[in-house]
Amino acid sequence: MAIDAACRRVAYMNLLIVDDEYYSVEGIRQKLLASGMEPGNIHAAYSAEQARAVFSEHKVDILLTDIEMPKQNGLELLHWVRNERYSTVVIIITSHANFDYASRALRLQSIEYLLKPVEGPQLLEAVSRAAEQVRENERKEQQRIDAE
Repeated sequence: MAIDAACRRVAYMNLLIVDDEYYSVEGIRQKLLASGMEPGNIHAAYSAEQARAVFSEHKVDILLTDIEMPKQNGLELLHWVRNERYSTVVIIITSHANFDYASRALRLQSIEYLLKPVEGPQLLEAVSRAAEQVRENERKEQQRIDAE
């Protein structure tokens, strides 16, 4: 996939990166920005609680979340996102190659399960696919509205 095309897909979208490790969040942010992506906003949260606060204040198109975090893990956050009926597209980025985690992430409609340290091209491809899914979800919602 051409990097320019991938970057255009993410334009005007809001991303939320959730990880309890500051340097993981910043590493992901820097890889996205270094690729030339120019999303609407890149928000950061260092816990599921902070992530919920971002959701209450901003539309989140794409969520990139770690799994293992204190108090509430990323899968519990993803469960909350689905229960709240957000149409957010989710990418899991974790250091745990755990089948149970991956299986649960898929059941909760995560589109990708990436292992840390994630390489720039792999991250760009996943975010580009997520952006395509966001656009598809928007088209379906508009068709539903038009049909009513």
